[in-house]
Order: sequence, then structure tokens, then C-alpha cells
Amino acid sequence: MSEALNSISVGANAAFKNPVIFIPAIIPLVIHAAFAYLAYCVFGMEIYTPLGIIRMPNYGLLFLGSLIASIVGFIVGFVIIDMAHDALISRGPDMSRSFNKVMSRIGPLIVVAIVAAILAITIILLPVSIFTTVIAMVEALDVGDSISRAFSFIGKNLGEVIVYIIIVIVVAIILGLIPVIGSALYWIASVIFTAAAVDLYLRKR
Repeated sequence: MSEALNSISVGANAAFKNPVIFIPAIIPLVIHAAFAYLAYCVFGMEIYTPLGIIRMPNYGLLFLGSLIASIVGFIVGFVIIDMAHDALISRGPDMSRSFNKVMSRIGPLIVVAIVAAILAITIILLPVSIFTTVIAMVEALDVGDSISRAFSFIGKNLGEVIVYIIIVIVVAIILGLIPVIGSALYWIASVIFTAAAVDLYLRKR
């Protein structure tokens, strides 16, 4: 078994043995769903036309919900990395401890998150994006050092990283095609893949 496949197996095992790791990922989903409910069902707009009444969502609330969910999402992403790290080194994940750790470095981590998001858009630099965030959290480095170490790590372990990224992309595409439960399954998979990335880095750094 390749190291990448092994790390995915280890990541899944760590996540399911410590289900608290999944909890942070729920928070932005709940925020987004709550604002969507308000936008559509509570503060929706009614437009009167000759053909009848057309009900429209409150786009301001939808935008605000997406913005807040995105901000919270980047914070919990680092929380999940730290909790997965704790689980993998047998320290026992603690959501409160990891959250406090992230908030103590919120400035540098915001910069890391912005740069990682830009890198991810290019697709080809998606591995750099993923491991930059992992390294920034695990090693407590700033964005410059994290990117430099991510490139070095990927260069030394290119084969395993390619296998990992291919699996991530293929799973994301497949789950995206599944109606209704696809998004829930992707939510579970994203946490597992985060833990797997942490494990792969710890093994091969």
C-alpha cells in the first residue's frame, strides 16, 4: 500500500475513533443553513407581477450568511488540522484547546488562509495550498516559511502527493454527482482527507 493510501486509512481511523474532530466542520454548515432559512422563509421578498406573486430570497442575508460561514470555515479548518494532529500523536483532540490555539495565531493564519485559497484556485497548486495550511498549523510557521516548506515537502514526496491529490479530486467529483446525501458525504470525506494530509506530512516530513 502506498503511503498516501495508508495515510487516508489512518486519517479515517483517527477521525472515526475521535468523532469530535467532525464537530467544527458542522459549524459553518449550520450558519449557512440558518441564514438560508431566514433569507427564503422569514425575510423573503414578494414581487407582484401580472402573472402572479414571485417569491424571492433576501439576497443580502444570503451574502451575509455566506460571508460569515466562509470566515468561520477558515477558522475551523485550522482547528480540524490541530485536532487531527493531536489525535495522530495520541494526545487526544480537544476542540476548545485547538480553537484557543488557532485564535492565538489568528493574524498569521488569516494570511495563510488567503494565500492558500488563491493557490487552490489554480488547481495545479492545490497540493501546495493543502500542505501550506497543514504546515502552518502543525509547525506554527508564517505564510512564507509554510509555503517554502510545502514546496520542499511536495518535491521530496511528489509521487505520494500526486496519489493523494488524485484520490481527493476523484472522490470530490463522485460525491458531487450524488443527489441529496452527496454534500453530507463530502463533508465527512473532507475531514478525513484533512486528517490524512496531516498524517502524510508527519510521516514524510
